Parts: sequence; structure tokens; C-alpha cells
Amino acid sequence: MRGVSLLLAVGVASSAWAWDNTTVNDILRATPDYQVALAQENAALADLETINRLPDPEIELEYKWGDRSEAGHKLDLGVTQSFDWPGVYAARREEAKALDNLISAQTVARYQELKLQISQLLVELTYQNRRLLLLDSIVATYDDLHNAYQRGRESGHTTLLDLKKIELEQLNMGREVIDARNAREETLNALENLCPEYDWTDLANTIDYPPVENLDEDGWCLMCQEMALRTNGNLMVKGMEYQVAEARLKVEKRSALPSWSLGYRYANEEGYNFNGVAVGMSVPLWSSRSKVKAAQAQLTANELSLSIVREQVANKVISEFFRAQRLNKDCQEYRATLFSSDLPRLLKMALDGGEMSLLDYLQESAYFLQAHQQLLTLERDLALTLAQLNSYIPL
Repeated sequence: MRGVSLLLAVGVASSAWAWDNTTVNDILRATPDYQVALAQENAALADLETINRLPDPEIELEYKWGDRSEAGHKLDLGVTQSFDWPGVYAARREEAKALDNLISAQTVARYQELKLQISQLLVELTYQNRRLLLLDSIVATYDDLHNAYQRGRESGHTTLLDLKKIELEQLNMGREVIDARNAREETLNALENLCPEYDWTDLANTIDYPPVENLDEDGWCLMCQEMALRTNGNLMVKGMEYQVAEARLKVEKRSALPSWSLGYRYANEEGYNFNGVAVGMSVPLWSSRSKVKAAQAQLTANELSLSIVREQVANKVISEFFRAQRLNKDCQEYRATLFSSDLPRLLKMALDGGEMSLLDYLQESAYFLQAHQQLLTLERDLALTLAQLNSYIPL
């Protein structure tokens, strides 16, 4: 679907690096879990090669002797190869192919889980970087304000009470900064643990959300839904499980037919040689009882499960898409209000001009800080929603 990426951006420094689907895939391929999943898939596929082979031949050697020397000796040798009804092997080939597809689908599902996990951590790291950038700017403002009021205190133009108010705000803001730095460090540690071989140095300091695209295009929601129905790993697994159950039912039905054995016999008794062949037939009167019914029940259960998961995926994509649209609209409205004018500068001018008290200035600043943090939260929620949609894009 045109290699689409649905993510977001807010105006930041031009040096910021907007990660995208390619970045996530590069990180994914460097994770140990990716290598483990790939090795497990190869091992499972190699094991499938034995599913449709003939059983091992049976070789039997029998030697008999009498209780008296004149009784002579007897030697018997037999080689037997058994095999199922020929149609069973064709059905097993279909089953092996279905199992092959199931293993591949399970690997895709695991890749998508890892991809989503990486994307969520990158979103969280971006959020923490932006939060720290905001808090650091507030800390710098409070430091400048404290210096100004300290000079005013020395010259007698400000009071000790005003100075203490600023210092209390500095303490509160310092605690928030520490919490934000700790949260960022935890997120970065989680990424490093997930992919220790990846160089996080540059990305951790410059990462930013990619831009939002296509959320308002006609038919885009339907296109996202169609992609998810084709590439969602869990849905692919359910579809392959249904195919495996369908192939298994064919195997069980054909296994109810007789199996055969063909053998060679050799005997030596008192110097006389005997050669011959043996043909046997095994009629599965008891061993196959209820197996066809069980396979049919499993097929019905898998069909129902596939239908349920398909409906869940389709509804989830629609829900996520409209949630992304709503969050994007909220972000745009917040940005239009917060960035339409230089609010910090206007507040500072009002304070310097005596139009508001220090207490009013601190309260108004806290209000706009809360609004800005709310915008950061909305941006993070939007990015997490779009990361879920992007997880369906194939590697």
C-alpha cells in the first residue's frame, strides 16, 4: 500500500531525526529476539521434511535349532516395508504445506509484536525528550527570574517573600526534571536491553516523530483496514491454522483406508533354501475411530476463530484510525492556541510592566505549562495509535 507511514511531528529543532518504518525495521533485524525467531522458524521448517516419509523398513532374523543334533537348524530372514494408502501421502503433502505457511505466519506475528514494542519505546523516548526540553526551558526561565528578583532584593525593589515563591517553584520544577530524566533513562535502558547491538547514541538525542500523513484522505481508512486484513500476523496465524485443520481432515479421512505392507522372505532349513514374498493389509477398524469427527470439529472451531479474529482486526483498525484522526485534530487545536502568540513573552511583559503580581505570573505559567504537557501527552497517544497501524506494514 505505497509503503505508507502514519506518524506525527511537532515543530522542533531542524536537526531532529524523524524515525520511520525503515528505522524500526533496521532496529528489529538487529534484535536477538529476531534472530531467535528466524532460527526457530528454520528449525520447524526442517522438521516438516519428515512428515511425509515412509516408515523405516523392518528387518527380522530368526534362527532355530533342535534339541538333538539330527534335528538340524532353521534360519529365517524377513524384510518388510509398510506404507499407507497412496492417497494419504498426497493429503500429507497438503498438510505439510499448510504447516509451512503456519510457521511462517507465526514468525510474522512475532516480528509484528517486536516491531510494535520497538515503536512504542521510540514513541516513549521521543515523548520524554520533548518533555525534558519543555521542562528545561521552564527551569531556565525560573533561573532568570530568580536572578532578577535576587538583584531586586539587594536593591530593595522586591521582597523576600517573592524570592521564596520563585525558589519553591524551582524546587518543584527540579523534581519534575529528575522524574523526567529517570523515565527517559528507563526507556533508553529498555531499548538497549531489547537491542544491545544497536548504536543508540545519536538516535536517543535527536529522535523525533515523523510527520502525520494521509489521515484525512478519502478511502484511507478502508485502505488501512485492507492492509491489516492481509498482513496482520495474528489473523494470518488463524488463517493458516484453518488450512492446517482442513488438510488434517483430509489426512484422517484417507487414513481410514487400509494400509499395506510388502516384504521379502528367505528361509534355510536342513540345507534347503526358500525364497518368497509377503503382502499384508492393515484395516484401521479401531485406531481411526472418532479421528475424522475430531478433525471435523477442530476445523469448525478454527473456522469460527478465524471469523472472530478477522472481525476484531477489522473493527480495531477502524477504531484506531478514527482515534488517530481525533487525536490529530486535538493536537492541531492545542498547537493553534499555544503557538498562536508568544505566551511566555507576553506573561513576562505583563509581570515586568506591573500588570500582574508574581503570584499571578507563577499561576498563569503553571496553567500554560499544564496545557503544553497535555499537548505532549496527546502527541504521544497519537504516535502510539499510529504505531499500532504501522505495525501491519510488512518488513
